[in-house]
Amino acid sequence: RMVLAGSLAARGAYLHLPGFTPQLSPTEEKFAARLVAELTAARFSPPTVEELLNTTMTVRAEATVRAEATVRAEATVRAEADDIPENKQGDTPEAERFEPPAEVIAVLIEQGRLVRVSKDLIYTAEMIAELKEKVAAAIKKEGRIDVAMLRDMLSTTRKYALPLMEYLDKIAFTRRIGDYRVLAGGN
Repeated sequence: RMVLAGSLAARGAYLHLPGFTPQLSPTEEKFAARLVAELTAARFSPPTVEELLNTTMTVRAEATVRAEATVRAEATVRAEADDIPENKQGDTPEAERFEPPAEVIAVLIEQGRLVRVSKDLIYTAEMIAELKEKVAAAIKKEGRIDVAMLRDMLSTTRKYALPLMEYLDKIAFTRRIGDYRVLAGGN
């Protein structure tokens, strides 16, 4: 009822205040920048989400260790200067808050900076825009495209070309006819 009344909004399985957009902390933004740079460098053959999460757990651990060391150092300095009891280990300042990498990826997808192509693959929004341009140009030139043509055009493997092609079908950019794709209705 609150959604219908406009006092809450629904986004997937989540409820939030109207106009709310998830924001990343400074530490999370640094992580996001690294993630986007890694995906951009990989072009059309990115690491899987699982590989990204395993790699980024190291980044998270480094951020947590730095934050805890900073808190301990600040607490020690304050305790020595003011005889104030030290903060409990693990208290982290807001600037160093770091959500699990999967949640940061979810925020980047929500913000439109990343696009989930399949359960295992994500790309930057810029890579998807480039993909659409290349596919549209190829179809306009050849009349149609198949997975092998896309694979060769992107200098990647079938492991990546097939999910990309299926994603384009899913968003109605292309339409499948047998083993080939053509541009869908308004493209």
